[in-house]
Amino acid sequence: MNRQRRLGIFLENAAELLFKCALIGIGVLGVRAGYMAVQRIRPVSSATVLVKPSAEPSAQPWGPLTGLGLPPPGSSRVVPLPSELMIVASAAPPKPKATRVYVVVKLEPPRSEVLINGVSVGQTPYLGEAGCELGSTVRITVIPPKGMPVHHTSPCQGEIRLGH
Repeated sequence: MNRQRRLGIFLENAAELLFKCALIGIGVLGVRAGYMAVQRIRPVSSATVLVKPSAEPSAQPWGPLTGLGLPPPGSSRVVPLPSELMIVASAAPPKPKATRVYVVVKLEPPRSEVLINGVSVGQTPYLGEAGCELGSTVRITVIPPKGMPVHHTSPCQGEIRLGH
């Protein structure tokens, strides 16, 4: 009887240990999957790397190092140094100039919630700044404690005033 009890305790401990190992394994796989998903979402650099051409065509492929661009043993071909690599930026359109505009909101009733481009920034009366790109629009929403919200859009330039 005592032997059966010890065997039962041992099996319970083993099952608990296996369960914990399975949870750790699932956690590790989840972290790995998340990391891989972030790597796929992250934009690749838009720069193109050009290598200085060598004077001599490459010799026959040599073993597993073929894809590394290394010359085969005994070859007189020289591998370019990092300083010999030229980085050419791709022709990306110029970014719009970012700026800040002053925002003044004096709408009734007091203590109404103020949102700029969907982000809560404070309550009325409100005096602050908003970051935006020149030529874009700034969306201002005022949500009173009771009643309907007030929506306003204005171009990103100078100062934006709402109210009296």
